[in-house]
Parts: sequence; structure tokens; C-alpha cells
Amino acid sequence: MEESKGFFESRNVHIVAISTDNLDNLKKMVREKELSFSVLCDEQLKALTAYDVFYHGKDAPYEDHATHGEPAYFLVDEMDNCSICKSKQAHLDVPP
Repeated sequence: MEESKGFFESRNVHIVAISTDNLDNLKKMVREKELSFSVLCDEQLKALTAYDVFYHGKDAPYEDHATHGEPAYFLVDEMDNCSICKSKQAHLDVPP
């Protein structure tokens, strides 16, 4: 996203990221990746559930992640209208 920031800003579109990672990890990532756009923390999944983004809970059928959302992209105008939504939803077929 950082590489595309200029393209979007030239069209008066501003990037804001929202992550379910904890705040300390997010601060570290922003520093390490030298991100120049806002990265918001949503540990309690409020934004994620409000926009109906698919997420894996603690009961997900794998052990390498805690609760986290799938990548999703939204274009929201100044009136809070959502005109574009792209969400990658992963579903695993795991036998019971």
C-alpha cells in the first residue's frame, strides 16, 4: 500500500489500515516498514464485525494464528457511503 499511496492521494483518496494485531506489534510494524499512513488497532474486532469482514476465531482449525481478519478493502466517501468492497474469504474444508 505504501508504494501506491501517491497514486491514491493524487485522486484525493486517503489510505487508512485497520488491524486486529495488538497495539505494540502494530507500532513495531509501522516503524519497521516505515508506513506513512494511519494504521488503527482493532483488537476487539469492532470495525471488523461492523463491516462484516470474515475472520478466523480462536477455534480455527490451525494453530499458527490467533484471532485475525482476512484482508479486505473498502472505499468510503466523506458521507460514510461504502462504494467498493473487496474481501478475501478463506474457507477450509476440514473433516470433523
